[in-house]
Amino acid sequence: MQIKKVYYVFVFLVLLTACKKEETPPSREEILMGGTWSLFSRKTKTTNQSTQEIIVDEVRDECTMKSRVQFLANGVVRYVDNCYNNKEEYGTWGLKDNEKRLFVSISVLRDRSTGFGLVDFGFPETEPLSFDETQFTLRYNTSYTYSSSNGSTNYTVETTYVYKKVDSI
Repeated sequence: MQIKKVYYVFVFLVLLTACKKEETPPSREEILMGGTWSLFSRKTKTTNQSTQEIIVDEVRDECTMKSRVQFLANGVVRYVDNCYNNKEEYGTWGLKDNEKRLFVSISVLRDRSTGFGLVDFGFPETEPLSFDETQFTLRYNTSYTYSSSNGSTNYTVETTYVYKKVDSI
């Protein structure tokens, strides 16, 4: 009888330790809302469609890296401009297609003495190239036509953004 009790206790302990609940990884929404993000770098590749000339511009300046983004509840995004006018701006953000596609839209009114007026900050709906709990990378393409008295030129622009999680606003 004693052996039977020991056996049942042993089986119970084995089952108890073997049945650990599997942890599900956090969703992209939880990751984004769980921190403060900073634009670490922006790389722009502009191609002249007529000449195929390529201009690459990479921005990774201290000012840009001081500004912060927070993804808040109900699709609200908070942008803290720690560069030009030291104020907060709010816009919208969201995830679509089972959290595969992310978009952000913020209009920032800058002091005209900086050379900027109203700047649309953010990115259209795009699928991140990489995404984890410490950083995410986005790339999207746009095109535009430059017109002058000499005619017009078509350009395509590929922009890559790297955002990294930071400690505070």
